[in-house]
Amino acid sequence: FFSFFAMKVKATAHLVAKLRQLMADRGLSAYYIGSADPHMGEYVPKRYSQREYITGFDGSFGYAVVTKEQALLWTDGRYHLQASKQLESPPWTLMKFGQADVPTAEKWLVDNLEKNAVVGFDPWTFSVEQFKKFEEALNARKKSCLKLLGVDNLVDIVWQQDQENPMPPLPTEPIFLHPTKYAGQSVPEKLQKLASDMKDERVDRILLTALDDIAWLLNLRGSDVSFNPVFIAYCIATT
Repeated sequence: FFSFFAMKVKATAHLVAKLRQLMADRGLSAYYIGSADPHMGEYVPKRYSQREYITGFDGSFGYAVVTKEQALLWTDGRYHLQASKQLESPPWTLMKFGQADVPTAEKWLVDNLEKNAVVGFDPWTFSVEQFKKFEEALNARKKSCLKLLGVDNLVDIVWQQDQENPMPPLPTEPIFLHPTKYAGQSVPEKLQKLASDMKDERVDRILLTALDDIAWLLNLRGSDVSFNPVFIAYCIATT
């Protein structure tokens, strides 16, 4: 039985203060914190739960922006009640994503940051699609001269110094074969089809980063991510 009344607010003001110091050291006016891991998954192992760590909110969807004066968390309607009960306020303000009067993170940044402000992000957890969306929004107001800058994962730096709540290691759960009778196709069959498609597109090699793609292609399964039959990996396939 899931009870909202059992939720506790995590003290995060001291973590946000440390994050702001790191931002100041790097000349950042704002820092974006998403939910994805380097594989762009929505569901991530504890090692990549930076947004949960810095905000205290543990729903599967949400992203945050921290500036010199404000700290905001966006999440959708599934989690509005949960976030309201988990966020420490101050420093955090809940932005109810999807409501008519709530701007997106990129629009909020454009409307609230000073001229020549620099917005930092971790390029390992920030997709190309996100970058283009932010860049388009920031460039829409050319007089603002806002700039996106890929930097280290600053939440990781804060977390690595936290002796009371140490950063979890990367998972190392066993990987096991998924039988062909359940997978429907053997690995050689899948690789042959992939190589054929790559030749059609004049591609010599492909880098796979999505964990479900890798698990499907190689007929392998794991449990590195809770409730997901995947494992942490990258895969390069050639023709």
